Amino acid sequence: MLSSGFFLEHAWVIPIIPAVAFALIIFFGKKMPMKGSEFGIASMLGSLVFAAGAGYQWIQRVNGAGEESYVAPIVKTWTWWQSGGVEFGIGQHIDGLSLAVLCVVAFISSLVQIYSVEYLRGDRRYTHFFASLTLFSAGMMNMVVAENMIQLILGWEIMGLCSFMLIGHWWEEAANSRAALKAFFTTRTGDMG
Repeated sequence: MLSSGFFLEHAWVIPIIPAVAFALIIFFGKKMPMKGSEFGIASMLGSLVFAAGAGYQWIQRVNGAGEESYVAPIVKTWTWWQSGGVEFGIGQHIDGLSLAVLCVVAFISSLVQIYSVEYLRGDRRYTHFFASLTLFSAGMMNMVVAENMIQLILGWEIMGLCSFMLIGHWWEEAANSRAALKAFFTTRTGDMG
């Protein structure tokens, strides 16, 4: 049996961190000194630390496999609900590729969050922007670790909704509203087929 380590065993926390930060921004963001951006930045940096730690432990796991040519992914599933003998679950599928993508997503999202602090300073919907940006990152991370198709689609739809909100952030300008609608309808068209 290959050892996993703390970060690999708790990799399910990686997309949960920004999801919790989204809720904190929504409920407490306007009362915070930096209007909620501190929750977004901290969540992305926390996810980055977790993803990097899990990536390091995955490398140790692969190196410790010895003669084995295949190291099985870490898959965990929890029952979400049951109905009529059908079970719907949520879970995680962690392997080297998903950890690499999680590291990239967390790193880029951290940079975007930090850059946006100054870029949007003084914007009247500053808190709304950071809530959308943080939820977008949570949706993307959820999609990366998705263990089943329902969870993958949920992450995809969260990203689509947040893309619409972020592209149309300054909806008073007609060009931004058109671009947001175009992105929304493009993803809906892509969803069909």
